[in-house]
Amino acid sequence: MSSRLPDSLFHAVEARLDHVPLRVLRSGYAALSKGYREQTVSEAERADLIADGPGTSAPGGGFTPARARGLGYLAARFPATYAAAQAALRQVPDAALAGCESVLDLGSGPGTATWALMERWPALQQATFLESDAEMLSHAQALAVAFPDLKVSLKSGDLTARLAEAEPHDIVVMAYVLSELDEAAQSVLLSQAWAKAKHGLLLLEPGTPETSR
Repeated sequence: MSSRLPDSLFHAVEARLDHVPLRVLRSGYAALSKGYREQTVSEAERADLIADGPGTSAPGGGFTPARARGLGYLAARFPATYAAAQAALRQVPDAALAGCESVLDLGSGPGTATWALMERWPALQQATFLESDAEMLSHAQALAVAFPDLKVSLKSGDLTARLAEAEPHDIVVMAYVLSELDEAAQSVLLSQAWAKAKHGLLLLEPGTPETSR
């Protein structure tokens, strides 16, 4: 089965990247990759990366590092993460999604997992994004134009605090969030997320040795 982005979503992503210099995308992607490696390897390997790993150059051209990282994610990580979410959602039977109309996306980034869920289950009517990174949340808002029938709410700030305030939703999704937290924080967040899920909780994490546990 194809993992190609839906045309409307592809064009929305393309519009965000239009006229962005390649050096900015490379700088942002390098910073993202370094951060992911530091989060998803053992403590000994993490120390080696910090000591020996290559630095990342400033994006320049009026682009802040945060904006460069967001754009780098959109250009390089977004399609792969979308495909991973698609693959996971194909394993979910229709019966498990029957009656689901709302999704709560924790650590949503630009909404990657929710957009994949929309393709899998177009009956969704409402999506709430909780995200601490303002740059990522701005991308989520821009990409929402690809799904005009979906009511989208954007909530910025501390993830745990925002989750405590959130109303229950039919589905709660967390994609590539747990690996960024320590075990104590993971336990708290999982308990909160489960309490907010009326039908189910979808967790997606990279399949590295550190995160597979």
